[in-house]
Amino acid sequence: HNVVDAFSRTQSVDVFAQLTAGVRLLDLRVSKLHAKYAQDRRFWIVHGPAACVPLEDILDQINHFHRNQDNAASERGREHTPPLRSVITVVRPLSLSDGEVQELAETIRATLTHELYLGSAAELRSIAIEELPLNIVAGVAGLGELSDYKWAADIWIDTYDIENKVTLLGEEVRQAKPKSERDTLHVLGFTVTPQAYHFALRILSLGLYRNTLLKTATTLSERHLDTFLAQHRERLLQCVNVIFFDAVSAADAQTVHTSLQ
Repeated sequence: HNVVDAFSRTQSVDVFAQLTAGVRLLDLRVSKLHAKYAQDRRFWIVHGPAACVPLEDILDQINHFHRNQDNAASERGREHTPPLRSVITVVRPLSLSDGEVQELAETIRATLTHELYLGSAAELRSIAIEELPLNIVAGVAGLGELSDYKWAADIWIDTYDIENKVTLLGEEVRQAKPKSERDTLHVLGFTVTPQAYHFALRILSLGLYRNTLLKTATTLSERHLDTFLAQHRERLLQCVNVIFFDAVSAADAQTVHTSLQ
């Protein structure tokens, strides 16, 4: 369990700290534990095979954030609170039955202590940003009109071959609809792609070579960045809202900024 957890963890601070720092969009993959752990029927935030933290813990941290903002507004006045307090939570139910999704909706509704938006996407667009409801949840059937609303297209390319990854990313960009023809975000994941043997070495070494292997995988990905940006510049500008990197140097960040001016 500890080995899987170590290889699945992607963040070093909790949700409350992230919200306090300014984060306003949470993307949660929610599931339940395998049947052999039937005694624990809670919903969990998952990453691959790892159950990371119970969902209710995340919801409690959202409540904690809103309570802190309430207290700040009472003590110092509204002008001392962030203009955007709303927390937007996109939920991705994984391997849940229809009944479990309904249970998930009831859990979220019962646990969140502050205003929960239940209207449509069209109505949401008409609300001024400073007047947005404190909790906006999308992706859960039975929880308002945003149950089937897709906030973003985030296509996962499942490969351990960086050459294949870059080719498939290029195909994704070529097939993407222009921004003017849709009302969702298109997120392109130019993420580090470890080779299969990287995982084997990390597991066999119990993580001893983690940093070295990550640096190697990052270097392999970076070698393709300039060419990828040059080949697809116009389509990236027309069709992609966000390019997501999970490891990038300052020099590469500058390359992206310069290339997509």
